[in-house]
Amino acid sequence: MGDTVAGDRLNLLYWSGSHLTSSEHEHGLCEDEFRRRCSSITSLEMFMNSLPDPHCLADFPNLCELALHVQNIPRPVGLDRLTRLERLCMTEVRLTTMEGIEHCQSLTHLDLSSNSLAAMDARVLGQLSRLRTLWLNENPISAIEGLAPLAALQSLWLARTVAG
Repeated sequence: MGDTVAGDRLNLLYWSGSHLTSSEHEHGLCEDEFRRRCSSITSLEMFMNSLPDPHCLADFPNLCELALHVQNIPRPVGLDRLTRLERLCMTEVRLTTMEGIEHCQSLTHLDLSSNSLAAMDARVLGQLSRLRTLWLNENPISAIEGLAPLAALQSLWLARTVAG
């Protein structure tokens, strides 16, 4: 298998291609050791349908940054335990709703560009009081709404939306 990196010092993980799993067969770690090492990861970026089940994000409770690109995740799930998450990027993941993101109340940056969001969910946005940057480019959003509670918001990106 080649060289390995000690999970105790790893805090950034880029993952593409094969599925992320806690299977001992896949990476030679027992499930408990895999989860312990996952808890040290603070930044995770996944590409090209490498996240078969978004619920496995709960294995990364200390994430501060999460980027998911080119996935099939119509609903944001698995985020409820990511209370430290400050940056969330879910681009080209086929999102149809923002519901589920309200659990990430430490967010300062949210990028949901290139999805299928038809509306800005005021209930979700109302829970993100620390949000400074919101990117909703390339979504079929028809109205700008739900921004009133976002007192910290400094940047709003709506390029190539119906509202923008």
